[in-house]
Amino acid sequence: MRRIEHGLIVVTLAGLAAILGCEESVDDDYAPVVDDTPNSTLGKAKGFSEDTIADMQERQEAIGRQADTVFDDAAARELEKSGDFPDGGG
Repeated sequence: MRRIEHGLIVVTLAGLAAILGCEESVDDDYAPVVDDTPNSTLGKAKGFSEDTIADMQERQEAIGRQADTVFDDAAARELEKSGDFPDGGG
């Protein structure tokens, strides 16, 4: 019985030494790749909504410029020359 206990102790100590000896080395120069693309669904939805808001603001500005031409013939001619219509047409 003592031999079994002695054997278990030796095997346990050998296992612990093997586990402790196999520590993973850490690379201090590691820097994760960081880009502007969101990883989560919430982040992607937020980015999409921000893009949509920016597009809506641009469209509102274009509509405002087009509405200003109603009262100013010179501005209407400039708008026609620029082709800056909110619907993308010409």
